[in-house]
Amino acid sequence: LLVPTVLSAQAGGPPAGSVISHPGTSYAPVPDMDFPGDATATYRFAWALAAAADSSHQITPGFRAPARVLNALADDGIDPLGVHLAVVAQGPAAIAMLDDAAYRRLYGRDNPNLPLLRELHEHGVELVVCGQTVVGRELSRADFPDFVKLSRAATVARATLAARGYVFNPF
Repeated sequence: LLVPTVLSAQAGGPPAGSVISHPGTSYAPVPDMDFPGDATATYRFAWALAAAADSSHQITPGFRAPARVLNALADDGIDPLGVHLAVVAQGPAAIAMLDDAAYRRLYGRDNPNLPLLRELHEHGVELVVCGQTVVGRELSRADFPDFVKLSRAATVARATLAARGYVFNPF
């Protein structure tokens, strides 16, 4: 069953989701699923990302994870307004959140991550960048889109989200 799904995804490109439409942001349908998301729950889930894509031309894979969760829960009938997601990026993953002008200075091209990051933000995903990475790489707040929040440090952002009840994805 997995092989046809993978082949069809390769033939037509990565699947888009029902809430976040960016390619590669949807899980394959699962026939006879009997453990769906809980429509009565409030979800608070976060990711701590340090790794970026292998190339400056690619989308950072970790940015697709919250989109997949949002889409999967919506497909299970969960109202996206009850789903609170966050991404805390440091190191190379933080650089993948730069605005186009700053990314162009580093890599000579627009940031391929921005369309997905914008779509995540538009659907309520909190995007936070590590201030220590920003200072250490001689960047500034102005190098990031307005919708990306700047924390003192990734550790502080993770602790703050945990205090707010967010659970961090260990993968």
